[in-house]
Parts: sequence; C-alpha cells; structure tokens
Amino acid sequence: MVRFTYRAHGGNSSYWDQRWSNTPVDSSEINIDKYPGKYSQEIINRTEGPLLEAGCGMGRNVIFCHDLGCEIIGIEYSQTAVDQIREHRADLNVRQADIMDLPFPEATFSGVMAFGLYHNFEQGCDKALKETLRVMQPNGILVASVRVNNLGNRINDWIEDKKYRSATERAFHKANYSEGEFRKMLTNAGFEIERVEYAENMPLFYKFKIFRHSLHKEFNEQRGRAEGYKLSWAAKKIQRFLSTRFPQSFCNIIVVIARRPPV
Repeated sequence: MVRFTYRAHGGNSSYWDQRWSNTPVDSSEINIDKYPGKYSQEIINRTEGPLLEAGCGMGRNVIFCHDLGCEIIGIEYSQTAVDQIREHRADLNVRQADIMDLPFPEATFSGVMAFGLYHNFEQGCDKALKETLRVMQPNGILVASVRVNNLGNRINDWIEDKKYRSATERAFHKANYSEGEFRKMLTNAGFEIERVEYAENMPLFYKFKIFRHSLHKEFNEQRGRAEGYKLSWAAKKIQRFLSTRFPQSFCNIIVVIARRPPV
C-alpha cells in the first residue's frame, strides 16, 4: 500500500512555490556521475529528437541538455519557477504546464525525463503516466524517479516530523512507492520497463550538519543540486556501505528506465 508523507505546509503546490522562490536558478554545472546527471546523460546518448523534462524545477537538467545542443522543452507546474528561469535564461524553452494535461501533440518527444515528479499526486499518478506516454514517440525513452517506501525515508520523515511536532494541521507532501507499486502503475499505463535502479538524491546523513562535507556545512540548495549533496569522508563511507549492502532500505529514490512500445 502506498505510504503518504504529510508536512505542516499549505499543500503541495504552495510548498513548491515557496521552495522555488527561495532557490536560485541552476547553472549548467551538473555531476554526471550522480543522480540525476547520470540519467540525463544517458537519455541524451540514447535518443535522437526533441526531449521533454516534466517537472523541471529550477532548470538544472533542461539547462544541462540545452547547453549541450539538445532540443529540449521544460515544463513546470510552478509559475514561480518558470518566471525565474525565463528571467535568467531567456534562451530556454520553459513553460508552465500540467503533466495531467500536456499541451503537445501525440508522439512529440523521443525522450522524457521526470525526476521527482510522479510522487507529488495524492490521487495517484496513473493519469500523469498515461499523458506522458501519449506525447512520447514509439520506442521513446522515459527516465523517471519517485520517492521509495523504505526504512531510510521512514527515518527521514520521523526527523522532519519532529521539527513540526506542535503543528495541528498537516497537508499531503509526497507519496512513497515500493518498486512493485510503481512498476505496476507504469505497465498499466502502457510502458515497457527496461530496468529499475535504487539511487540517492539527498543522502540521509546530509540532514545532519556534522556529517556534511566541509564545503557544504551551510546548506545551499543550488550547490547541492549542482555538485551532489556531499558528505564528509566518514559519513560517505557509512552511507556507501548502507546503500550498497542494503540498497532497498537506504537509497531514497527508485529510478525507472522505460519505453513506449513500438507501434
């Protein structure tokens, strides 16, 4: 059963508007050895034709792909994020749009990236996945990540909940999927799954200042998004051991590489 995470904020849309209003627009710098850079590089290597990033946030993958010469469109539900990107990078094709009702014809894109998008819907992501499939070309590739329902994320939610223990009202924040649950949703939508990988966005230990790399002691989301959320030597060793030995328990996201079947 899908597990929901709740937070003391005004709702999912409000949370992202506030978060992006306090986050600078990304640069073209991205670590291609880590999530999501390695998967952006993979989709560039494997596709020919226009790309879409659904839920582009502050633009790191759109900017990375665009600056490498790719034809790419970024969509983002938050108008706050879109306005900031346009102000700083007028050369980018970024627009406000809803993944549930995309403003593109069928079979437009050779590849779609959707990092951290599909877990934002309390009602589930079936409609979003079907709409994604609709705009993909036959044999087009989807690279998507969602928050995984595991021990590491349960610990993370417990830490976050302690910050807001006095809050009387909480709103939906994110859905947490098991691998099987997300696989089923993708296949039901019509995708063929190539592989599933367990990965890290922000490591659990990064929540604690003492475990961060010396250059990351003061939290800076722009730096973390560009470089990867770096840990101290000791914390990196522990995190690597847990992620390698117990990936299903301590990697906080699952990344699925799937394709639209040929006609």
